[in-house]
Amino acid sequence: NDYTLDTVGSSATLNTTVTTKNTGNISVQSSETGTAYLVHSSITVDANTTQANLDTFALADKVNKVTIATVDTATDLAATGLVDGEYKVYTVDIAGNISTASAGAVTIDTTNPSAPTGLSLADSSNTGSNDDNITSQTSALTLSG
Repeated sequence: NDYTLDTVGSSATLNTTVTTKNTGNISVQSSETGTAYLVHSSITVDANTTQANLDTFALADKVNKVTIATVDTATDLAATGLVDGEYKVYTVDIAGNISTASAGAVTIDTTNPSAPTGLSLADSSNTGSNDDNITSQTSALTLSG
């Protein structure tokens, strides 16, 4: 019988490259079956990293994982519970080989934007008194400030 020793990692693809909250899913895929990991940029993944290391990190709030059951098919990986920051995808095939990082990255940002201050309704959009910022106009409003 002939045997082949698999020493080549799969390729990881991150289909979602946007800024998102940590409540949704990220779309990933791999060229081989195994596990995909969404890994925070503060974690070093190199030649010494093992799948056991990634699984340990997955117990914290900087790595999430999902099983890849079908090759080259989009799979949802939950971003739930991850801390803010930039993340890349790594995949581990069934032989334990870890891929290089995905080309794209996703940013988790749970900070709510600040509400604007000092806004004023432009006179051209104001249908009533020009000093009360109340209008009955319902589209194409112009604000300043």
